[in-house]
Amino acid sequence: MQRVAVTVPHGASGGHTLTVQTPSGLMNVQVPQGLQPGQTFEMLVPVQQAQPSYAAPPSMPMAAPAPPPPPQPWPGDNETGTKPEYNELELTIVEAKRVRNADSSGLFKKGISDPYCVIKDVKGLIGDGGKTRTVKDSLDPVWNQTFHFKFNYKLSSLKFKLFDEDNGIASSLDGDDKLGSAEVQIAKLLHGAQPDEPITLDTWLPLRKPGPGELHIKAKIRANIPMATPGRRVPLPPRFRIGLAWEFKKKQPPLDLDASIVGLDAYENIMDIVSYKQLRGFHGAVVHSGDDRTGDGGGDDGELVFAQR
Repeated sequence: MQRVAVTVPHGASGGHTLTVQTPSGLMNVQVPQGLQPGQTFEMLVPVQQAQPSYAAPPSMPMAAPAPPPPPQPWPGDNETGTKPEYNELELTIVEAKRVRNADSSGLFKKGISDPYCVIKDVKGLIGDGGKTRTVKDSLDPVWNQTFHFKFNYKLSSLKFKLFDEDNGIASSLDGDDKLGSAEVQIAKLLHGAQPDEPITLDTWLPLRKPGPGELHIKAKIRANIPMATPGRRVPLPPRFRIGLAWEFKKKQPPLDLDASIVGLDAYENIMDIVSYKQLRGFHGAVVHSGDDRTGDGGGDDGELVFAQR
């Protein structure tokens, strides 16, 4: 402790509280009773200990930043790195009206058609197609049979064929007679789709080649992969892909398609471009899979992967 002399200032007397500057800083002290201005008294002040000084350690060299972690596998990817890409289709063959009577003529054909319907195994429809039961002696057959399929991006339409089942000699000679064909485009399934609602279709299809008649079908799509249509908003996950796929007909000359993305600001100035010439952009948030000139193999042939950062 240290003793400090304090003189009572003018206007102060015993009992007053003074603020005194000391070696340890400002301190409040009470004037002893009986003292008048000009008189002196002592107060004890704690001595401030000097803080030891240390030399700053030498600067350490900064470690190089760690390389970015390898990309994580896409959820659901298989060993080939190809994500299963399919939606689900519930298809009901309801009935047909006014189909052709293929049993009304011929040496071994007498009676009325025995219709059944075949769902053709078209590209993009995963499975082996389907076939209804045969309805005996009817030009207005009712089946009400439901089939379940998976389909991928290659499916452009659903195709149906109606046949008259023949038995005995007639079947062995000519096979089953064709009653007609029908087709519905996938675009018709998607037309009028509402946000966050199942995609459904209930329609009559005209029978052609040869016809006449109509085929009544119902369809419902469950979109495992978000399907964007006009007026339908698709929420995007933190990481998603945009794929480009193509195939060539047997005699068609090769054609190279390329997927690219151009980012613009609010004033339509180009911010960044990602393509097969520049595989990364937007600070690594968009990655291109590279140039594919053949389109061979399964899955998408050109991909852009988006990851929010």
